[in-house]
Amino acid sequence: MPADLDDLLAGLGRAADAIPLAGAEHARQRGRQRTQRRAAISAALAVCLVAAGLGTVLSRPRHDADRTVSPTPSSTALTEVGSPVNTGGPAKSVVQTTRDGKLFSAWTTPGGETYLNAADLHTGAVLWDTALDSRHMVVDVRAAGNVVLVLTESPGGERQAFLVDRANGKGIRSFPAHRKDELILTDKALVHRHAENKIVEVLDVGTGVRRWQTSGPADPDPPVRVLMPDPVKADRLVEVTKAGKMIVHDMRDGRELRTITPVMTPAADSLFVTIGDLVFHDTVPCCDSAAYQIVGTDLDTGESYVLLSDGPERLVGMTACGDDRLCVLDDKPQVTAVDLASSIKLWQSPAPESAATISAIGDSTLVTGRGPAVVLDGGGQPAFRSPDANVDWLDEDTVLVTPRLTAGTVMTVRISDRRLTRLGDIPAPSGACVHTTDRLACPTTTHLRLWSLTG
Repeated sequence: MPADLDDLLAGLGRAADAIPLAGAEHARQRGRQRTQRRAAISAALAVCLVAAGLGTVLSRPRHDADRTVSPTPSSTALTEVGSPVNTGGPAKSVVQTTRDGKLFSAWTTPGGETYLNAADLHTGAVLWDTALDSRHMVVDVRAAGNVVLVLTESPGGERQAFLVDRANGKGIRSFPAHRKDELILTDKALVHRHAENKIVEVLDVGTGVRRWQTSGPADPDPPVRVLMPDPVKADRLVEVTKAGKMIVHDMRDGRELRTITPVMTPAADSLFVTIGDLVFHDTVPCCDSAAYQIVGTDLDTGESYVLLSDGPERLVGMTACGDDRLCVLDDKPQVTAVDLASSIKLWQSPAPESAATISAIGDSTLVTGRGPAVVLDGGGQPAFRSPDANVDWLDEDTVLVTPRLTAGTVMTVRISDRRLTRLGDIPAPSGACVHTTDRLACPTTTHLRLWSLTG
């Protein structure tokens, strides 16, 4: 452990003043690089994952932003749960996800074999493991309902999808896909948009049998995106067509409920966010000096309106950030909060230079990227800023800070009083970690490891 670790921890709250924030000239330069920037953003955002108005407020750091409560001490090592799982050497890829008290891990061994296992998050015990018929790298793992979906990908972009029973690891169905295809997994269905043949099909996840599909290659206005407005209810599916129309389908039988033409149509590479019955998308400007628009569409009434027109900065991401609010991250970089009812800008706040993702719990907003991260409170003021580390929500008032591909200390930060709690050290992760409120799972060079966040 570094001798100056305590100084580093105590200085986290003072990191706000050291984080570089871009100026106007830099924004214009990045605006001229829109094409390259949007491509990089599309790859970085999970999903995933806003009319200029009155009342704009530029945020200023609070006078107490550099005061951080001294970190709560911890034991040296984070408490491990269960025994490490050997991946057969340095794995080519490891992807993990959690669901209902279980950890699902898929990895590709140095020899090219692909495996999937399930472990109990409470004890760390492996419940089952299975080999998948693929020689390519694992790129995605998702769990919903009674199934696990695993995607592998060849160097040429060809994918293979595997639906597996999450109770016992038995295969339900496997099928080919492509990097440009879209897959949406819900508790009862798997939606697959085929980029090549222009079909959207809905499969029953329990049997792998097709429920329904839309028209195919002969469709003069084929789908270029699919959206699930409410992943929990999963009762409607929205197709976004090449011409920018939104076709709302009943998920049970594919029946068309409504066709909407938004006031400004989306493009295939537009970003989308759903808030209840509202769908928001951005438009792609014609040129570097043009503004982008955020358009809201009501799926129940078919009404559509421009919520925000801004620029010349380019959109990076957006998220719901409190009751009837949308927070927009642009490449200036800055975050703008917009009231959905009035379209008024509520506040704007600078974001870290490398900002690439935005998420929110309640009215607190987290902005992260390759470097520092910042949490903004409901008024747009910085409540916490971190140095270069992975930062994610643990609960509504707490973020989890983990080392980025290096051995280091795992910490929590309570946003309300900026109290740091040092939980313990972990070895260098070799890939992305996942967590619940009380468990942290990370791959290391040759093993899958699981730790307790509560001691």
